Amino acid sequence: MYWKVLDTGPGLATEVMQRDVQLFQNLETQQQGILHFYDWLHPAATYGCFVDPKKILLTTEGLDLGKRLTGGGITFHVADFAFSVIVPASHSSFSSDPSKVLRQYQYVNGLVSRALNGLFPKNYEILQQEDASIYKDFCMTKGTKYDLLSEGKKAVGAAQRRKKFGYLHQGSISLAVPRIDFLQTYLPSHLIEKMLQFTFSPLGDSWDIQMLKDTREQLKAKLIEVFQEEEG
Repeated sequence: MYWKVLDTGPGLATEVMQRDVQLFQNLETQQQGILHFYDWLHPAATYGCFVDPKKILLTTEGLDLGKRLTGGGITFHVADFAFSVIVPASHSSFSSDPSKVLRQYQYVNGLVSRALNGLFPKNYEILQQEDASIYKDFCMTKGTKYDLLSEGKKAVGAAQRRKKFGYLHQGSISLAVPRIDFLQTYLPSHLIEKMLQFTFSPLGDSWDIQMLKDTREQLKAKLIEVFQEEEG
């Protein structure tokens, strides 16, 4: 199928998430597959539709919060690469059977793994088990079936919302370890420990803003390349 690439640039977290809602709702009439890129004006975090961030974070002061239409836990957007994929029901990966919905994750994460493996000298692979009990207690430390791992650690977070006309996939690729003072401001120590232990970040903790910016641009180009190849 033909994928439309849409880059809406930086925005407030609520604006970015609302844009995804609108794109997903338009899917009902337009049936157009979209690869959506965006960025953040300020240090941001998004959270799933069933999560109360005030019950998890130590404070929300200075953090730009946005609620996702999809599920999942809190995801920080300070050293990651966030993107969305809007997929119409006409696509072969779509399933109306709730018991087969994980295949949608397998499809998108399969393409993401190709992009990551083409950019980094690492081995990104899809988790094949139903779950991995070692990854628990926080969104970027729990691995479930068809998640993307590298070196046994979670590398990509993802959540979906499905309707009869298609599905919305929202992903976050961990690129670097957030600064420790940032993490200490917002997370209790036991969650920081688990994030550092169980999240894979190819740039590690030795990064700067320019390095992160360059890596995001390279990854964006690689994702576009992989999705365009998939059209055929």
